[in-house]
Amino acid sequence: MIHIAKDLSDQSLPPSLALTGNYRKSQATQQRRLAVIRDGRYPTSNTTNYDNRYRYEDIKQALNTLYHQKCAYCESRERRLQVEHYRPKSHYYWLAYSWDNLLLACSACNGLKKHEFEVRGRRATCDITPGSEAFGLLHHLSEQYNTREQPMLLNPENPQDAALFIHFVFAKDGSMSSEHARCQHTITTCGLNEERTLRLWRGKIVEKLRKRLNTIVFRSTGAARMHRIKEAIEDFIAHANDDDEMYLAFRRYVVMYFLSALVNEVMNQQEGATV
Repeated sequence: MIHIAKDLSDQSLPPSLALTGNYRKSQATQQRRLAVIRDGRYPTSNTTNYDNRYRYEDIKQALNTLYHQKCAYCESRERRLQVEHYRPKSHYYWLAYSWDNLLLACSACNGLKKHEFEVRGRRATCDITPGSEAFGLLHHLSEQYNTREQPMLLNPENPQDAALFIHFVFAKDGSMSSEHARCQHTITTCGLNEERTLRLWRGKIVEKLRKRLNTIVFRSTGAARMHRIKEAIEDFIAHANDDDEMYLAFRRYVVMYFLSALVNEVMNQQEGATV
């Protein structure tokens, strides 16, 4: 999980989510928005006409661009991505079409997360009426709610939450843990340490680098070897800074904590083999 800086200005709002105007799709969304607020709930059956409103193509495109077609939680594009909600619409029905509550999530993370949303403070309830000042702020309520609720699940779009990402700890095999309560809650809730998929995929990144270094060490010597090792390191760092790459949090952790040791390990193995 990495920080995603979403622009919440009106100029960056997907047109279909607009609260005012004559755009046909935004008017259709507005009808559903008003309906769930009026009914005091999000429908649990025959939801297609409601669900489609937050999955309009302009919303998908905006989120795909913002998240570089990766899951907000696990950073994978290996699994089907969906437009989903940080705060679940089952309780926060009035936020079903709020730009600051929509993100891109893979089917696995979203399926595990489901309707769970643990808070340590006072859970927000709907006190919004159409035409009120609060109604005009529907795309900007997250910050207010975060202060009130103190949610356990981290939000990649929240700068305060992003400051906690330093508490995520990775091992070379791709496994993930944390001693920070909110970080560990997020790992558990979204299945970010799932052994057969995420840990395996992250672990392959280190194994690929190790194989490349081993090949260099065993097939070259002297200045040529050092030049190729430097190239391998620079390539890995470049990928860790490429927003289009998957698993950037893990890649950057490797650069900070494992890269130098991994190079030394490979070099020492070669020296031991030649003694």
